[in-house]
Amino acid sequence: MSTNTPPFNEKEFLLGLLSIIEGEHGKELRFIMDHKFDSIDTSIPNYIPTLKKLSSDNSIKKFIMQWFKEAETRKLVSFVKPQYYQFTELGYNQAAIKKSPVTSFCKREYKWLIPVCLSFALGVVAILRYIQCK
Repeated sequence: MSTNTPPFNEKEFLLGLLSIIEGEHGKELRFIMDHKFDSIDTSIPNYIPTLKKLSSDNSIKKFIMQWFKEAETRKLVSFVKPQYYQFTELGYNQAAIKKSPVTSFCKREYKWLIPVCLSFALGVVAILRYIQCK
């Protein structure tokens, strides 16, 4: 009986790895970037819903390893030593964006935040004044 690897789900994978690190070390960036993931660790599927459904399967280690290799080809994680990987800067940034898109947008595009908020507020005031004048 052959087993097929479930398709790589980038969002689930990155959020699962990020939750593992934040559960152990908090949100400090130096710990996040230094943490090494064991690609044959059988507790990883507990954080990734797609793989959690298959966790009773004996080949789960193979699935995890293949997902790490796929993430490596996408430059989301980097190979450290046999079976160990860690986040790249791109991988961490993608995970942060997928975890909280609005907050990440505000942090990246802060220079637009104040003008957009002021424009929105002025637009509401203009509409209210227009309605009152009628």
